[in-house]
Amino acid sequence: MQSQKGTRILIITVVSASLLLVSVDNVSAHHTPKLENPDKFEIQLCADLAEFGRLKVFQLTFTNGENGFPAGLYVTSGPSGDDRSDRLIRVDQCMNKGSTQKVNIVRDGFVSNEALVFAKGPYGDGMLISAPLKQQILRLSPNGTLTNFTSVGTEPFGPVGIDFGPDPLGEFPEVLFAVDFDGDRILRVDPEGNSTVFTECPSDLCGGGSSGGGGASGKWFMFDPTGRYSNGFIFSTYSFGVRDAGAILAISPDGKNFTLLAGQDLNGGKASAFSPTSDLSLDGVEILAFGPGGSFGSDLYVPTIGYDGLHGEGNLLIMSPDGRLTPFITNMDATSVVFDSNGILGGGMFIADFNEELGAGKIWRVTPAAGEEWNTFSLKIGDKSYQVRYQITGGTLKNMSADPETATLTVAISSTSDGSLKIELPRTIIDSRTSKGSDADFAAFIDDAEFTVPSENLTTADIRTLSIDFPAGTETISILGTSRFH
Repeated sequence: MQSQKGTRILIITVVSASLLLVSVDNVSAHHTPKLENPDKFEIQLCADLAEFGRLKVFQLTFTNGENGFPAGLYVTSGPSGDDRSDRLIRVDQCMNKGSTQKVNIVRDGFVSNEALVFAKGPYGDGMLISAPLKQQILRLSPNGTLTNFTSVGTEPFGPVGIDFGPDPLGEFPEVLFAVDFDGDRILRVDPEGNSTVFTECPSDLCGGGSSGGGGASGKWFMFDPTGRYSNGFIFSTYSFGVRDAGAILAISPDGKNFTLLAGQDLNGGKASAFSPTSDLSLDGVEILAFGPGGSFGSDLYVPTIGYDGLHGEGNLLIMSPDGRLTPFITNMDATSVVFDSNGILGGGMFIADFNEELGAGKIWRVTPAAGEEWNTFSLKIGDKSYQVRYQITGGTLKNMSADPETATLTVAISSTSDGSLKIELPRTIIDSRTSKGSDADFAAFIDDAEFTVPSENLTTADIRTLSIDFPAGTETISILGTSRFH
């Protein structure tokens, strides 16, 4: 294969279910995504699939090693029905200044492969992969065997998003849900592969959004474990060929009630979205994901592929619980975002760039800029250790200690100027609640003397993030809760 000038390529061609290892240096990008906060984050190219022909990237999934599959970043290649979406890959190493990318073909021979989950519990082994053009959900085993788990969905384009969530019938702790794109339905799929309709997308939200264009159809469905956006599920619709026709909705646990969170319905009803001065629109919504906390926050990330998926018009957006949409990255055909919380590829955020008109797909990595990184302190309570994340300006953190009897966390610092401590407090370690169980303010003392109420930056079901300002010369900050340490 002829390479571009300045590009080094190593290609080993193999048979269908075995591996293909590719190393690429200095691959030029056709377009470069634009960070909206370059002072806080940095972006670099992790993988470019140009040497695989037109192969795309669609859903990204990290695993530490699961169901017989090794650790890595697994990447589906989408719904195209040709050589753009006929392979499932795994990224084992990003390209950077000192190394080349390492990409493995996990399996080829797909007609389409859009969404991926690792099977769990009664669903058996391997991974489950949606194949919308075949109206199937496939099972891939670690030995490369590909079988049909179930035939489901409506022709010509069936199951797109698949994900596990609480069983509305209560028969299992979790069941598999599948979004039937052309059927405008969300299906409940049991461990035997039998499907029933969980809910149907209302006609004022879905309809006419099939491959023929016009309107919107259901795309992604997920449980909201935080309860900040929905007391049940979050659902998105995908628009194609009609500008600003996408929507993000909350669905009740029983599937009977829909609430528009952002975007618009087909009658023109519109929830809050972009700021009045923004020229962005909610087009081509793809695979939603919650932030992990820390520098990236824990709001909902919304990848979009744009008006028609062809011109780099997509964006990666952040949606707050009130429906406000803020651009995080522009100039990208974003289909998926995932966070490397376990450091499999060095940490950070990874975004799939479908890159339709401009060639093969790309994967970008975003990391906090210098000075924005979170540090981790190993806090010992009894015979257990807990990892507590923090950021500090104006000083350095020396130690943390806990008093279980008074539910107090004491942070020892050395401060050279006025500064601030930002700290993530897992609720399993310390919390502050009223007698009725709702959240209450924490209290803090500076050097056991000056009382202050910390500001709270972020609250989730698992973590409360506090910011505490301190003057120069401060030596201790004591944080008081109401719940004893576990």
